[in-house]
Amino acid sequence: LHRLIRRQRQMCIRDRAKPAVSVSTPRILRSIDYDDLQHGDEVKMIAAVEAGDYQAMLKYMFNVLEPITAARFPEILKIKNKMIEFGADNAQMSGTGPSVFALTDKASRAKRIRNAIQGFVGETYITHIVN
Repeated sequence: LHRLIRRQRQMCIRDRAKPAVSVSTPRILRSIDYDDLQHGDEVKMIAAVEAGDYQAMLKYMFNVLEPITAARFPEILKIKNKMIEFGADNAQMSGTGPSVFALTDKASRAKRIRNAIQGFVGETYITHIVN
């Protein structure tokens, strides 16, 4: 997915936050009930990225591990919800966590999100997705 996004025109700004918690990837992976794992629609997500359809990308974002990690570390959902509250078009945990990223197509909103969450998040960054 990251390779597909890099191929698209610059269309959004990514704001990344890492809470001050340590997530053990092996522990998270061992706790997965693979029979009950809920997947998103990756075919539609890939099609949205290939088409450069920002709204569809927002709609089809998913991370199957987010509910598992967020159940152990509620800070993740707090950050995600605050990012959306302060203007993110969508937000999601990255990988097994604890980093959370938000997407917006406006630099001013990315700065507002960063300013709003940096008081309770260990690290915050604003990055740009480019071709």
